[in-house]
Amino acid sequence: MHVFVTGGTGTIGTAVVTELLAHGHTVVGLARSDASAALLETAGAGILRGSLT
Repeated sequence: MHVFVTGGTGTIGTAVVTELLAHGHTVVGLARSDASAALLETAGAGILRGSLT
């Protein structure tokens, strides 16, 4: 399953991304900063740069 996650580098979002990846899902996370993008990349998720506004 392909999953898009907002808040993927927060406390709950990090756990969600980790679980989704561990179960073989393709994950793309919203990254508003370089630091968030780096965390998602390290976890193995794809990155979509932007914001909700």
